[in-house]
Amino acid sequence: MRRLVLSLLLFVILCGSGFGQTTQVISPTSTPVITTEAIPEAVENKKYSFQLTATGCPNSGCTWSVTGLPKGLTANTKGLIAGTPVVSGKFNINVTVK
Repeated sequence: MRRLVLSLLLFVILCGSGFGQTTQVISPTSTPVITTEAIPEAVENKKYSFQLTATGCPNSGCTWSVTGLPKGLTANTKGLIAGTPVVSGKFNINVTVK
C-alpha cells in the first residue's frame, strides 16, 4: 500500500531590514514511491535485516510504517526491518511511506 501526500508550492515573503524585501520560493517535495519490490524471506531463529527503499523522499528522509511483522521482527521509522523471527509462516505485511 502506498500513501500519497499532497505537496503545495509555498511562497514566503521575508521582510528585509529597511530596503525592500526578499522572496523565497520553497519547491514542493515529491510524493514518496516505494521501490522495494519484494521483501526477502526470513528464517526462524536466524538474525534478519532488510532496508526498505523509496524515491521522492524529502531531505529529512521518509517516514515508514510497517505492520503485520511476525513476532521477533520490528521495523523502525527509517524503514529497517530487523530482529530474529521466532515463528514461521506466511504473514501479510503492510508498508506505508510518507
